[in-house]
Amino acid sequence: MNLIENEWIPVRRRSGKVARIAPWQLTEGFAEDPFVRLAAPRPDFNGALVQFLIGLLQTAVPPPNGQVRRAWRRSPPSAEELRARLESLARFFDLDGSGARFLQESALAPEKKVSEHPITYLLIDAPTDNTILQNRDHFVKAPGKRGVDVEQIACCPACAATALYTMQTFAPQGGGGGGGKFTSLRGGGPLSTVLLGDTLWETVWLNVLEAREFEARKRAPEYSFPWLAPEKFIKAKKGRAVTSEEMAPIHVYWGMPRRVLLQVESSEFPKTCWICGAESPIYVRKFLDATLGISYYLGDGNNKKPSWIHPLHPLSPYDTTKDYPSAAHPPPGGITYRHWLGVIYADGDSRRQPATSVSRFLSHHDDLRLWAYGYEMVSMNARRWHESVMPILAAPDGLEETYGYHTSNVIRAAQHASGALVLALVRSAYGKAEVDPRGGIKWGVPKRLGAFRKSGIEDCDDIAARAENAWLEQARLSFWQATEPIFFTILGQLRGLLQEGIDAAACLRGWLRAIEDVATQIYDDLAEAGSVEVVDPRRVALARQEMRRALSGLSKRVGLP
Repeated sequence: MNLIENEWIPVRRRSGKVARIAPWQLTEGFAEDPFVRLAAPRPDFNGALVQFLIGLLQTAVPPPNGQVRRAWRRSPPSAEELRARLESLARFFDLDGSGARFLQESALAPEKKVSEHPITYLLIDAPTDNTILQNRDHFVKAPGKRGVDVEQIACCPACAATALYTMQTFAPQGGGGGGGKFTSLRGGGPLSTVLLGDTLWETVWLNVLEAREFEARKRAPEYSFPWLAPEKFIKAKKGRAVTSEEMAPIHVYWGMPRRVLLQVESSEFPKTCWICGAESPIYVRKFLDATLGISYYLGDGNNKKPSWIHPLHPLSPYDTTKDYPSAAHPPPGGITYRHWLGVIYADGDSRRQPATSVSRFLSHHDDLRLWAYGYEMVSMNARRWHESVMPILAAPDGLEETYGYHTSNVIRAAQHASGALVLALVRSAYGKAEVDPRGGIKWGVPKRLGAFRKSGIEDCDDIAARAENAWLEQARLSFWQATEPIFFTILGQLRGLLQEGIDAAACLRGWLRAIEDVATQIYDDLAEAGSVEVVDPRRVALARQEMRRALSGLSKRVGLP
């Protein structure tokens, strides 16, 4: 199977028809019934496949300038033209066969240091030997526990290829003894942000950067596609760290941290794919893997730092608070508008910068949507898959700084309100209040809640997210979900007022009233739940009073007197 020539990518047309296409068919039927989205059987597969397509076009047909990039967005090349451009890469994208294999180490063979696993283990969220042994497969059970013979589970080549790319692209830290198995080029479970268009072609093309972003001196193909000569980059005895100065820049899309070899089989009797349900006479039941591989990190332990620093991965926001950039990861609770700063606009306070594909496009002044997704990882385990779609409201031409200033203040006011809500709930449940003669309240909480004792109000929302306390997590998520539609309404109103030269004070005060009302309602619903014997009415009332006092001072946080 060849991933350029064969039809294997599941897609859905505007009419609702589902098909499988080769990458060069992306624009087929564009004028009559275009493909509008991917239709993989798993959400992480959709997230990986869109990056595969973006990487292919970035490698084979990067726009030479902005004019071509804008022209192809609405009038793409024909499928035959794309085929001619992509054919030069076909020899690098064989999934099976006797030669080099896509994202695989072809020389792996069953031996002492090479293990054989069922194909299910290639899925990031699937339980593996150690997880099953420790009985930690609470959410995704091993097939064997459901009465299914793991040895007989098969995947069609399309799902096997997608699972392979998903693992290599999002690879978390792995076990296996020795030096373990390495994480992806962006670390384990990176956050990805993809601009969404009206068609699948537009979605892919919006995230392809101009050729100058990947300019470099001439490199042999293996410096882009390391599976062509893995022995240059993988050493069995000691992990080999590659650097962005060593590799071709486009390798950012073709990272290969794991040592894997799919065991492709065929039979005259088709097998049913465990993932998508398709019948196929060619299938994969097992794969080989080994520890170590290509490392994208220099050093060990706490001294580790990314070895890939230029160009940064175009689809990930980065944290620049350290002396090296580090890709962002999905936060507990998922991605909401509270992450607008650092995901869509640069956040000066945290020094987080949005993905290159996002920042390059904001200057076009188009309203779009952003698809943010990724695995929330806890050590080697996938805790959950997060994804969300949020609108991007472009700043008015010439007023980008003012609009960004108001947007930042609006979000920070919400962060303060959410923190005040969480802290009030902690106090109502666990706090000890002392009222002095002047009406002030001195609070104390148990030592086990020391993080809340020492934190500022702005930090409480983040502490609650990390604490994994179901009650507090419900409160903070309820706040952000309830205020999200109001936030986007406020942003639209702010943009209109700025364009017309009208003072935005009334709009900002409306936002403060809205978040104060939401926080108060959530507090009342949660703090007063339960019987009188359990709930201390005095403590609840005092905590509510303190929260309202904190919320009443929010005007300065949005730049109001």
